[in-house]
Amino acid sequence: MKHFILILACLCAMSCSRQTTGIDAFVNQYDQASVRMPGILMPLVKKKLHKAGINVRSIKVLTPEKLQNDSALLKRYLADLEMLDFKDYSKMVEVKEDDEHIRVFFKKDKEVIRQIVVVIRSTEDSEEDGILVLLKGEFNIKDIHKIIKHDAFK
Repeated sequence: MKHFILILACLCAMSCSRQTTGIDAFVNQYDQASVRMPGILMPLVKKKLHKAGINVRSIKVLTPEKLQNDSALLKRYLADLEMLDFKDYSKMVEVKEDDEHIRVFFKKDKEVIRQIVVVIRSTEDSEEDGILVLLKGEFNIKDIHKIIKHDAFK
């Protein structure tokens, strides 16, 4: 009987926990709000990124613009964006300038960076603005410096 109660309590506790603690879970939950790179354009973008020295497999941009009609879903999206768990990620930079708060995180596997996550929030109108950019690929710190210095995107 004790084992049954313990298992039941664990199941109840698991069902109460937030489902969107991970970046991938967040992206999957709000996939209807994401902007995906069309397959025909990805080679063009990859060519530009390759010139800059970065190998990107996928780019996803989540924006609340498509959620403006559903205020409850928009509020949940923004609340979940604030609750994201970055425990598996290292913080690269955090910038608070004027009315924007930008955070950049990365996930590293040995010496290779596998994911870069950029979270952009407006400090003025935080009730309506929140963008998440997720880059997946294989790159290192030297590649990121090449991108910053390269004029391919200027």
